[in-house]
Amino acid sequence: MVLPGYALMAQGTQIHVAAWPGREPPAPPGGVPLWPRQLLLSRAFASQAGCYVIAVGGMRRPEDTPERYRDLSAFHHSGDSYIIDPRGEVIAGPAEGETILTARGSLEAVLKAKAVCDVGGHYSRPDVFQLLVHGEPAERLVQASSRAAAAWPTSEAGEEARAAARAGARAEAAVGAKGSGA
Repeated sequence: MVLPGYALMAQGTQIHVAAWPGREPPAPPGGVPLWPRQLLLSRAFASQAGCYVIAVGGMRRPEDTPERYRDLSAFHHSGDSYIIDPRGEVIAGPAEGETILTARGSLEAVLKAKAVCDVGGHYSRPDVFQLLVHGEPAERLVQASSRAAAAWPTSEAGEEARAAARAGARAEAAVGAKGSGA
């Protein structure tokens, strides 16, 4: 999930909690050299964002699964949680089972990592690339004519056009609902 990760990086995240399903199989399928994927992705996020990552692995033991569903579980999830520093190095873990995992961190380490490579900051090139994140719940139905108005640019005039398009779409939906007897 590269774009949601970029959105977090651009907001200056300092500590990120990565909640994973849990333990992956001990060996990669078909000889894939990069394994386990959850740890790899968590370490990559920490180094790209210049932040601490608390990679939390889920737990599901065989005794937690009802007997009739156990044959559906290929393997159990034993936790396997880690704490990763802003350079992408594991500083605590793996921790299996229910436990409290701790590590010492510092804001200074975050600031140093962001000074070297701040993907969401001074390296981001907003003149070339811009990510639009909607902070409000999305509408389930958008009329095709309003999509063009909702596109670029993100200027004040563009925002006014998007607001007008949304208002028009709501008015059309209201008229349609009245006409259908709903």
